[in-house]
Amino acid sequence: MPKFTYSAETGKKFEDAKPLPEGDYLARITAAENTIAKSGNPMIKVDLTVDGARWPIPDWLVFTEKSFPKICSAVRSCGLNSKMKIEEGECEIDAADFDGATCRVHLRIEEYNGKESNRVAYYIDEWRDEDGKPKIDPDDDCPF
Repeated sequence: MPKFTYSAETGKKFEDAKPLPEGDYLARITAAENTIAKSGNPMIKVDLTVDGARWPIPDWLVFTEKSFPKICSAVRSCGLNSKMKIEEGECEIDAADFDGATCRVHLRIEEYNGKESNRVAYYIDEWRDEDGKPKIDPDDDCPF
C-alpha cells in the first residue's frame, strides 16, 4: 500500500490550474455522453484532453438548428464524416461515436465567478483530408 505524509496545511496550498493560452490545440475526446440540455434539447457532452491542460476541457454539442454548424465542424474535425460515411442531409450521431476521437480545437479563455478556464471556441475541420486522415504539415517537425 502506498504511503504519504499527511498535513492539514498541504491541501490549502494547492494552486488553481492556469488556463492554456488562447490558440489551436490537438485534443482527444476522452469522454462523451448523451444527455439533455437545460433547454430540453438533445445534447452530447464531451471532455477533451489537451496536452498541457491539468484537467479535461468540457464542451457541449446542443442539437438545435443554430448549433448545427458547430456540430458539423466537430464531426469533420474528428473525421467522423468519413469514418461513418455521413452524407449530406439529415443524419444521426451518438456520443459513443465521438469517444476516443482526435480533433483540433481553438480554445479561448473564459472567466466565470472570478476564475479563468478554457472553453472550446470552435472546432477546426480543415486539418483532415476528404478521407478523414490528418493532412501532413510540412512545417511540423514531429518525428511520427
